[in-house]
Amino acid sequence: MIPTGYYVLLSAALFTLGVLGVLIRRNALIVFMSVELMLNSATLALRHHRRRRRGRGRPGAAGDDLPQQADDRRRRDSDLEGVTFERSNV
Repeated sequence: MIPTGYYVLLSAALFTLGVLGVLIRRNALIVFMSVELMLNSATLALRHHRRRRRGRGRPGAAGDDLPQQADDRRRRDSDLEGVTFERSNV
């Protein structure tokens, strides 16, 4: 797994390039591309933070039981195959 510091460093570098592009360039297209670069760097940092908080990417961590949850959901749905639910007009 890639260390957190690398994600933070890459995100900071991309954000800095975006800020420099906004401050230095006067062309509207380049400014919009720089703003998009800044937003992408923030997205990168937030996605990595969310992944680390959920524990994905580490063996034995939360999120590894997703196939088991899907199995349970299929089993629960198959139990309800013949059941019909009445709709009330309240």
